[in-house]
Amino acid sequence: RTGFSPPPSQRTEQQRELGRLGLNGLARLQQMSAIRSMVERYDIATEGAAEFVLLWADGQKRFGDAERSKSDEDYRKSAEMLLKALKTREADSLAPQAAEARYTLGWCYYRMKEFQQAAQEFEKAIAPLKAAGNSLAVEAAWMAFTAYRRLTDDQPRYISAASDLLKRIQRDFPDHPYARRAEYERARMMADRSPDEMIRSLEAIPKSDPNYDSARYDLTLAWYRKWSESKSTTARQQAALELNQAALSYLGTKPDDPSRQVKCCLLMADVALKGDPPDRRAAQQALGRADRWVERLPEGSSTSAEYHYRRLQLATASGDEDERRKQAEWLATHGSGSPYEIAALTVVASGLDRQVRKSNQQGGKG
Repeated sequence: RTGFSPPPSQRTEQQRELGRLGLNGLARLQQMSAIRSMVERYDIATEGAAEFVLLWADGQKRFGDAERSKSDEDYRKSAEMLLKALKTREADSLAPQAAEARYTLGWCYYRMKEFQQAAQEFEKAIAPLKAAGNSLAVEAAWMAFTAYRRLTDDQPRYISAASDLLKRIQRDFPDHPYARRAEYERARMMADRSPDEMIRSLEAIPKSDPNYDSARYDLTLAWYRKWSESKSTTARQQAALELNQAALSYLGTKPDDPSRQVKCCLLMADVALKGDPPDRRAAQQALGRADRWVERLPEGSSTSAEYHYRRLQLATASGDEDERRKQAEWLATHGSGSPYEIAALTVVASGLDRQVRKSNQQGGKG
């Protein structure tokens, strides 16, 4: 009030500075409605303003107008004002508020169907919003994924970026409903395209692209799908070879994602064990690579259960009864509800049956 209650023509520079400090204080307290009320009540000019808060307030107001009109021109005006706000000096010291402005900017671009810019703005907003404990953080992450997802229809190279956002949601917001939808969305996104189309798009991503590492992982999955769907022995062998190269390339990037690292090793082991003929040595090498990351998987991880199942398969193929029983017992104890539980229980029950028969035979001889 001290800064802005006098008519604009009578305000001194000192009063204007006090007013700016007051508005910044309201911004830090997340009082956007109070800021808008002050702007209207005291006729605070936002047109041509240089302060973050005033530009932000104007941008938010314009966005509200655009949501009612659904006009691209109105969204454009809101975006211009928000960009000006984000370029001010105060934006750095008001990081949570700047992140909110960026979140709204992402929506402006999304409404205008400028999905690449929308995804980038939403993605930039995630970390500062999360650090401030703002519930918009998970919304920003989901909208970043959604924007990248829209791009994949015509530009498959964005599949890796969309996939990474889903992984981030699962990691940073594990209890949110979006985290539970992430696996389904990822599977649907991958299934929408033929493996050949996926492979062509992913192989075209250069090393200079920030999504290159993730693309190597997605390429491994694409080659596995190609291997699974191939009918001829020659095609399966070629797909298996390409899968191994893609997996080793991904592992060579030294990613810090144990779930994906183990998954690559498991896919290599699976194609080795189902080869014609099976390659137990290659399977052992692949599972040996996975050993260092398995212990870092969260408790109850489906990837962990699959690792022990592949170990069970390898032991069966190698005739290693002790290892086979060990892995089956692990799955029977820890793999409840997994697709591998029945196979493990069958092995355990078979072992118990043999022990009973052996005991009976020994008793009969006695």
